[in-house]
Amino acid sequence: CNDWLIDSGASKHMTGFKESFVNLSEHESPHKVKLGDDYQYPIKGSGEASYNLDSGKSLKMKEVLYVPGLKKNLLSISALDAKGMRVAFVDGQVLMWPKGKTIDDAVVIGEQEGGLYKLKGQPEHAMVHESMEPSELWHRRLAHVHYRALPLARKAVEGLPKIQSKHEGVFKGCAKGKNIKKAFPSSESKAKGILEIIHYGVCSPMSSSSLSGYVYYVSFIDD
Repeated sequence: CNDWLIDSGASKHMTGFKESFVNLSEHESPHKVKLGDDYQYPIKGSGEASYNLDSGKSLKMKEVLYVPGLKKNLLSISALDAKGMRVAFVDGQVLMWPKGKTIDDAVVIGEQEGGLYKLKGQPEHAMVHESMEPSELWHRRLAHVHYRALPLARKAVEGLPKIQSKHEGVFKGCAKGKNIKKAFPSSESKAKGILEIIHYGVCSPMSSSSLSGYVYYVSFIDD
């Protein structure tokens, strides 16, 4: 659901995925969306979506229709035109610039791929959530008590749900917190001025990506 197709036939921006919105207002609509297969899809809401382009710009899409059942995200050229934007297809790229400006001020928003024009970049997600097993949730709430103790805790307190732990018994955060690391070796070189020695490190792939879709980060520290 991350790909957005640049569509000259769509009258509105639309998507069938809640995850594509940064905010969404769900409501019933008397109108329907008719696609090429002649099937009419009901509109179940509208909202805003945002896309971080490879050019570094951010494309904000307003009045995006939420159409469950739609298999593709559609960026409407006519909707962009209504907002005062010009769009051109040049040498396999999609250029966009404001009315009143020239094509020299255009930014690349998409490229041709497999006969279709797609936005190039990463979607910005705000409507994200993480599901968690009850045993994991209450392990964290109760100061990381052992998983085997969770079923017994119901006898001591009120309001705790029945928990049947299927966990392997080791929380990664607890295990890592008890690990012992060797000290870094001493260094003979000491910086005498600002930015003379810079220490940097790249964190290996994170288990969960950021809202912008990144799994790495780099840190820089002045000695």
